[in-house]
Amino acid sequence: MKKLLTFTLALAFSSQVFAQNWSDLHNLVIKFYGYQRAGLKDGDSYNRNNMNYHKGDALNGNPLDGGWYDAGDYIKFGMPLSYTVYCLLKGYDIFPDAYADNYSWSYGAADGIPDILNEVKYATDYIMKAVINENTVVLDVGKGDEHGTWGVANPDGRSGSQIVTCDGADIPATYAACLALMSTLYRKHDAAYADQCLAKAKVAFNFANKYINSNKPYCSPQGSYYDYYKEGNVYQRDIGERMVAAGIELYRATDDQDPNKNLYESWAKRSVTAFSTTMGYGFIGPLAAFEVWRQGLGAAGALSSNIGFITSKIKTSGYFNKVFQNSGWGTARDVPTAAMEFAMAYVTTGDANSRATYKTQVENHLNWVIGNISYNNCSMGKRSFVIGYSTYAPAPTSVHYRPTYSGPPGGVVSGPDPDGNWANDQAQYQFTEVAL
Repeated sequence: MKKLLTFTLALAFSSQVFAQNWSDLHNLVIKFYGYQRAGLKDGDSYNRNNMNYHKGDALNGNPLDGGWYDAGDYIKFGMPLSYTVYCLLKGYDIFPDAYADNYSWSYGAADGIPDILNEVKYATDYIMKAVINENTVVLDVGKGDEHGTWGVANPDGRSGSQIVTCDGADIPATYAACLALMSTLYRKHDAAYADQCLAKAKVAFNFANKYINSNKPYCSPQGSYYDYYKEGNVYQRDIGERMVAAGIELYRATDDQDPNKNLYESWAKRSVTAFSTTMGYGFIGPLAAFEVWRQGLGAAGALSSNIGFITSKIKTSGYFNKVFQNSGWGTARDVPTAAMEFAMAYVTTGDANSRATYKTQVENHLNWVIGNISYNNCSMGKRSFVIGYSTYAPAPTSVHYRPTYSGPPGGVVSGPDPDGNWANDQAQYQFTEVAL
């Protein structure tokens, strides 16, 4: 099976910022991550995977169980997982009042902790395991060839050569950003857990800093599985954005007595390249730039520049009328991701006209992905690309997802091709695969 690139879900972030009530959609897409859990330590498993799969994942005796599976697949890829964690946490970080507490970590009664933090904690628990020490950080658990079977490879657990470790700085730096931010956000709920996250964030940062100094900025991907975007066969990547993210989150999370405080600040103040693409697992610059701006250490330049690029790619006719479209597939990922960027831009500007424009763009992009649109005159008709959300248009029902072809509620499928063609067919992964 050819692996579909991940579809990062940005719907959850900007959902209640504006007047329309998006809470049902918001809660649905947050709970989607429960379906991606690799097992459950206690309580009833919400996901449709066998909770006993891969409990034995380990490297040299270091446990690597838990975390999120990548898609309907059973591999844990560090690149999309870490981006997803950082983006989800940043959404809550920017718009905390939009997030509800409907259930506990194991789906019991509400526990006083926002559901988004309960979901993401399952991933940060795993990232702390993946950051074994300053010499060993795990990139992926499972090899790409596991995609060769529709079943479950190595269900008892992966070890040895089935574990891929980091040989560069980029993903460890992203792990550091994730854990430092989780430390900041979770501290009021559990200070001990926040301390654990912060300690491992520092380990991951030191690993990344060491590899940068050794001129090894990028981890080697598993072939074509989760690499950076190329334009004209030239990589669109910059280790600076990930080190800026790690630096700014550690700068924020540590006190002034921390011996590396100045080092974190110096990385936070570095420039972030604004690539010609939306943010995603290969490009976290807008998220890092936003926090640098909020902490008063610099302008949100990468976010502003990227907004200009996204705006230039908004279509004026056809199936993608009024929304961003620039990729050959993964279009239903890109549209809500653009909404997230417009929502962040709304926060960073005080200009009333710009804020009104960004608000409209958020609404247009979210309405498109759920089929709540009046300008779609293409033959396919209105469609929701969010599984289980059919308030305004039919939702996908035949999904490329191993545990069940009905798919995980709240997941976003890959969406139509650039010409607006789409099929509700689990066999056509280019239209219906779902991932983090």
